[in-house]
Amino acid sequence: WAQDGFPIYGPYGPEGVQIQNCGSAGAHATYCQDECGGLEMELDGVDSYKYRYYITGKVGDLESLPSNPKPDSEALYFPYTIRCH
Repeated sequence: WAQDGFPIYGPYGPEGVQIQNCGSAGAHATYCQDECGGLEMELDGVDSYKYRYYITGKVGDLESLPSNPKPDSEALYFPYTIRCH
């Protein structure tokens, strides 16, 4: 949970979409993170919050060393965590 009381989710949002920065090439038009690293939207069947944060970036396989995949696009994911507080 973030200090402001909103939940923090991993890198995947509704419908299994990988959350990326809104407006970046390749980002989903609806399910993307705002300038604070969150998504303002009611998600029926998920939770009762109107806002939630996402930790973004590629997910490793938990076996490969060094960890793969490496972050490949700052434009899509940076800074990977909550930006506003």
